[in-house]
Amino acid sequence: MLSNREVVEQMYGALRQRDADTMRALLHPDCVVRTAPGLPFAGGRITRGVDESLLGVWGTISRHFDVVPTLETCLPTMDDTVVGVGTYEGTARATGQSFQAWFVHLWTVSDGRIAGLRQVTDTVQWTNALQPPQATPARTAMDDERRRPR
Repeated sequence: MLSNREVVEQMYGALRQRDADTMRALLHPDCVVRTAPGLPFAGGRITRGVDESLLGVWGTISRHFDVVPTLETCLPTMDDTVVGVGTYEGTARATGQSFQAWFVHLWTVSDGRIAGLRQVTDTVQWTNALQPPQATPARTAMDDERRRPR
């Protein structure tokens, strides 16, 4: 049987590979997923069960963002919790704007499967990526001449 840490590391691998079949196999039938308040399109959501979590959280996020988590630290605790710390790297599909946002995930593992996830992330970065890019004014030789010290 895998350790709790190994189960969580496999989940990150499945998330990075966008492998829904492995995600489904790793999720406990009674899993509960809580997303960060303020997360665009899926914020503050609590889902229960595999299908609701896959569709309501990861499916919703994937429709709006092309994003992968990069795990930097994975720390098992004394109980059934594993703490994952890392960075999301992604692009908002609507704007093409890229972003990076730190995260902390609190995973609960039961009977070798993911029974819970509580997500904390820098939701401002996700939201900013949805804003249209700011137009950069074209520079001319005249602009450069005005900036030159006299």
